[in-house]
Amino acid sequence: MLLLLCLFGFSVSFAQNGHLVPDEEVQAKIKIVREDNLVNIYPTAINNSEIFQDNLQFSILSLKKSSTGNLSKNVQSGFFSLLPEESKILSTQQVDIEPESSIQIFLYIKRDSILIARDTITMSNKSHVQVQKTQIESDFELTGLILDNVMTKTGRDFYEKLNTNYRLNGINFPMMIIVEEKPLLGGRNSEIKILVDDIIVFQFNSQPDEEFLDWVAQLAYKKLLQYHKERQKLLKQERKF
Repeated sequence: MLLLLCLFGFSVSFAQNGHLVPDEEVQAKIKIVREDNLVNIYPTAINNSEIFQDNLQFSILSLKKSSTGNLSKNVQSGFFSLLPEESKILSTQQVDIEPESSIQIFLYIKRDSILIARDTITMSNKSHVQVQKTQIESDFELTGLILDNVMTKTGRDFYEKLNTNYRLNGINFPMMIIVEEKPLLGGRNSEIKILVDDIIVFQFNSQPDEEFLDWVAQLAYKKLLQYHKERQKLLKQERKF
């Protein structure tokens, strides 16, 4: 599902310690073709081995900053496999790089929920379109965000309420938070999950009721705060060893 709107998004997974676990057999590469101010983007996975690669998942995150400073997002994800020595285009996107705007594209590839390859590029249009590779450490801040992958108005309402709770409390969680929604049988309601580090921190079945959504948004924030505190304790313990 494609997502457009404020700040950026989607499920970026890391190993338990938050670091990339490199796999030399699988490579992530963002290929681009420029046509004046239009840029065609081809996130690609490459199998450098003679072995069939499966249990792979990709995440593509696009962040566009307009000339007025507004941020928008485009998120895609899916599962895939690679034949021996295969190069596979995972998605196609076309973006218009307007004057004084910029965009960053992030490609992440996981195997069994562990990040094994990534690539990122930055494109900007000052006097002309410029494209450059960037290091992940100097990219846009990838933490402290609530990313949405919702499909219904109820899901969107919950996301907005949770995001409002988060901003009002003024604590910037150093982790990426994802709100995902999946329709339930019958199609009237849905299941909403909140994930951090590929762990389900909170989940519930949606109801199109304002009071209910207010309540679960507050409860979800409390669960996230609890997870954040426990996560910080574990990180401190890891640093001691």
